Amino acid sequence: MSVIDGDIQQIAFGQGGSIYESGTTAIAPPSDKNIISITAVGGDAVFGKLIPSIKNGTIIGNTTTSSDYNGDAFTTLTEGVTIYGNWEGLTLSSGAVIAYFG
Repeated sequence: MSVIDGDIQQIAFGQGGSIYESGTTAIAPPSDKNIISITAVGGDAVFGKLIPSIKNGTIIGNTTTSSDYNGDAFTTLTEGVTIYGNWEGLTLSSGAVIAYFG
């Protein structure tokens, strides 16, 4: 197994860190990381805000600035479902999630 393969497996097991949130407090990853996956736990999670990462001037989402993005593409993540991506932060309206850092 290469070092890269080992790193990928560690990230897959959450060794980049994670946070559980069940309120409406804004979640931001440590300064050297982004949120790379989000799993809804304990019921469906409703996003108030989901901020995509800006890399090389490109924003993944459906608006032109990260501050404008408010979860328009979807608002509810069904319990037990995990989404993968690259986000700078999130805020829930309701529900609970585990956000993993990488």
